[in-house]
Amino acid sequence: MLTRLKAAGSPTALVARREMEAWPMLRLEPAALRRPDTFSAPVHLATDGSHLPATLYRLACQAREGDETLARDETVAAGTQGRIEARLAGLVDGLHEITVDRDEKRELLTLYARDDGGISHPAWALSDGTLRLLALAILATDPETQGLLCLEEPENGIHPARIPAMLELLRHTAADTRLSVGPDNTLRQVIVNTHSPAVLRQVPRDSVLFVSTGGASDATARGAGGVRFSCLKDTWRTRADNPPSVVSCDDLRDYLAPAFTEDRSTEAPGEDRRRSVDGEDAAQLPLLSVC
Repeated sequence: MLTRLKAAGSPTALVARREMEAWPMLRLEPAALRRPDTFSAPVHLATDGSHLPATLYRLACQAREGDETLARDETVAAGTQGRIEARLAGLVDGLHEITVDRDEKRELLTLYARDDGGISHPAWALSDGTLRLLALAILATDPETQGLLCLEEPENGIHPARIPAMLELLRHTAADTRLSVGPDNTLRQVIVNTHSPAVLRQVPRDSVLFVSTGGASDATARGAGGVRFSCLKDTWRTRADNPPSVVSCDDLRDYLAPAFTEDRSTEAPGEDRRRSVDGEDAAQLPLLSVC
């Protein structure tokens, strides 16, 4: 709906549309993450993950001696960026060092990762998940990455056991509102959309919004086109002056049921354990931190 609005009809909506158009939507593509960079490539990560080697090279140069140029006649070890490796330590097993090789003859920057055995693997040989996690770690460390970051289903390509650590990394990417903004607390906000029950279980309930479509006559609709934003009960959103609707457990059934893994061996014949996601019982599920 916002794309069809004109300034004369709704100047406020037009301003909102222009603001939303400026939001970077990160869709990290494995093919883009694997590409080497030329010496003249941009030194900031693109929304598809392009320019990973050039961005990492810049960070390594800045960490070493504050030089933002790519005019160095040597291989720069990203290991000098201790924070990047520290962020990756709990995310990728067997990864000890990230390096960027500078090829003077071909004028190319190529990313390499060194494993437990001391073997360096080029980016094209790394898994999709490893490359995505590396990109997220760089975004979290780069002080020049500021403002709003939108990520679409960041769990794609990530091993399920790594999802909690990946979400923790995203939380560290966003600014800590309890601290002053500075070099170690960059002004950033992160918005993630997902359909994953595994992600939902790990997100603080105050941070969750459910988006659904509603009829034009729906009194709880928020925004154009009958889009409805619903929050979980007993959060700060329900105490706001103009609170959104509260999501019901029936609405959560598709997200909660796949995560329900209790042993059914002692269940009485005909008993349907899915009843635990109905009504108020769902709020007591120990596996869920958001409902």
